[in-house]
Amino acid sequence: MKKTTVKKNSKPDLSVFGGALLKGNARIARPLSTKKPVHMVMKSKLAKGERAFTKTKIAKQIDEVVKKLATENNIKLQRFANGGDHLHFVMNISSRKSFNIFLRAVSGLIARITLGAERGSPVDKQFWDHKPYTKILESSEDIKAVSSIMNQRKPEATGFIN
Repeated sequence: MKKTTVKKNSKPDLSVFGGALLKGNARIARPLSTKKPVHMVMKSKLAKGERAFTKTKIAKQIDEVVKKLATENNIKLQRFANGGDHLHFVMNISSRKSFNIFLRAVSGLIARITLGAERGSPVDKQFWDHKPYTKILESSEDIKAVSSIMNQRKPEATGFIN
């Protein structure tokens, strides 16, 4: 087995945050950019079988909620893909505050839609596996890599949103 080494002076990638990378509570703020696109992934192990994000009724509701909340919070969705148990977003945000409002609302509403829960009657399950993974897309190579990942999900992908 090959042993990996870490350079003493190497700096962590400050354009990436969340997901399985995050162990415990965050000690730094989520890096965001209002000038460059941001890739976000939200994943849930509970979204399988009848609760899969790709089920026709659930997929339609998720698509409507995402578009509506993006518009309300001045977020330009460049791309959105539904992977069955995870969702990919590529977006341009106008401010950290609007992104946080969008993130809270989208994560809560998608969980409610998928679990069939009503407002005010919580389900005693943690729906999302991790905090959402985000990465600032710094270069055209980053954008191409994310596009290829999202294109692999072509049958269930919503694609570009105009």
